[in-house]
Parts: sequence; structure tokens; C-alpha cells
Amino acid sequence: MQSSRGQLPKPPTQIRSGSGSDDPAPPGKVPLVSIIVPTLNNRSTIPRCLASVLTQTHPSIELIVVDGGSTDGTTELLPKSAIKLIRPGLRRSSARRLGAEHAQGDFLLFLDSDQAANPHLVEDCLRVAIGREVSAVKIPEELEGDGIWIRCERIESALWAQSDDLTYPRFFSRSAYLEIGEHRAGLEEYLEDRDLYLRLRSRGLESEWSPSVIVHILGHLNPWDVGSKGAKTARDSPAYYRENQESLMAVIRPRLLQLFSSKAILFRDPIALFVLPVYLLVSQGPKLLVVLGSK
Repeated sequence: MQSSRGQLPKPPTQIRSGSGSDDPAPPGKVPLVSIIVPTLNNRSTIPRCLASVLTQTHPSIELIVVDGGSTDGTTELLPKSAIKLIRPGLRRSSARRLGAEHAQGDFLLFLDSDQAANPHLVEDCLRVAIGREVSAVKIPEELEGDGIWIRCERIESALWAQSDDLTYPRFFSRSAYLEIGEHRAGLEEYLEDRDLYLRLRSRGLESEWSPSVIVHILGHLNPWDVGSKGAKTARDSPAYYRENQESLMAVIRPRLLQLFSSKAILFRDPIALFVLPVYLLVSQGPKLLVVLGSK
């Protein structure tokens, strides 16, 4: 990893530029942070997501919710203070991009509607971005749910979190996000975060870790849930490899290395480890089939 999640530097007395980019806010100004939440039929989780946004300790927050045409009453739960953008048919990456286009913030945080932020998350991300002069901040995730499939996903998530190449930022200075070209249209739900991260690194812009976490609210997963998610994201996989000119093996290799080099994580839950190959086949199989079939 590029950094540890250790003690943060003291807050700077003024806002400074990150990685050579323009100042995100004038000296002495409290930075405005725009939190962009794409959603589609997430009535069960979005109240907790929005509550976590509205209770942030940072005093200057702008909430933007981009809804892709919910039919379950999700939009009825949005607070009056939120900027609401209703765009039926809009998928996640395009929703994030649209939200960023309407944002006024000096910094942008992309939060999914099935996630809840630690109350100090924005404050901590700002301290990292400003105090360490980086353009983006990675945020660790905790998975919340029960059942054997959740336990397998926890193993997978813990493995990927050990590699800097498999973890991607969610918090950006506005100037850096615009410089790297925003979320790419057409890469909606497959490695769109990796695509953005590769462009960040290609510009020589740096990222660090936040000490605060995001809770990913998963509930109870079954094989159908895992397979449906894999099939949904698979349709964007050929576009990713075409746009980035990156081989399938370049994406798989670091995952295989982590899988076989992190025995402590693998054996943390022996029962889930036994089911893990089936989980990986169900979750990743559709993507591999689509990519190989497009060659």
C-alpha cells in the first residue's frame, strides 16, 4: 500500500494544494464537500446512507442524489436539503458523473446508496487530502450482513485490501477529478473505479488511506444475489478492456497473487474458505465468460 492508516497530521492552518493541482479552496475557507449518491430502488438502505451523510462532523456538506428511475418509493425518502437529479435509465458511473457536474464542492465523495459513512469520514478525508497533499483518498470498507456468502465476500474484500493495486479512491479534490477526466461513460458497473484510479496514477497524482470507514450494508446474500451481480457487471467488461488496453491477465494476476500469499486472511474463517472457490466462480465467472467471448 502507499500508506498506513496511522496517526493523521494536525489540520493545516490553511488549505494547500494537492500534488501540484490548483488550490481546492482559498486560504482560511472551510472546504465544501459534495457527497454524490447514485441510487436505484434502494428504499431499504438509503435512509441509513443519507442519515450518515447528514450527521457528518464536517460543517460544510452538499448532498446530491442521482436516481436512475426508482419505482419502490426511494425518491420519497430523500431529504428536502438534497439536490435531486432524476434520470430514468441512468446507471451508476454516469450517475456519478452527472452528480459531479452539478456539484459545487471543493472536494467530491462518491457514496453508494447501500453504504453508510462513519460520522468523521469527511473530516478525516479532508485531513488526509490537505495535510498530506494528495489528490484522492481511499476509504476502507466493512461488510455488514450474515450468511456464508457474506463471509466469503469478507475474505475476498480483506484480500484485495492488502494490495494497493486492488483498492481505489472514493474521495477526490474537484480539480484532480476534472483533470483525470471524470467517470467514463460506458463503464457503468465494472471496474469503473479502477479505470479512474489508473488515470489518476498516470497523471502522477497520489492517494492515501482514510482512518475512517464506510459500512457496506449487504444484509443476507444468497447464490442468486451473487450471480446476478456478476452477470449485471459483466456486460460492461469488454468496454473496460477496450478503453484501457489492459489484458484480462493484468487484472487477474494481482488477485491471484493476493489469494495465494495471504494465508492468515484465508484461514481466518475455514468454513468460508471451503466455499470460497464456489463463491468466486459464481461472482466472477460471468465476467470471464463475457470477456473471453468478446475476443
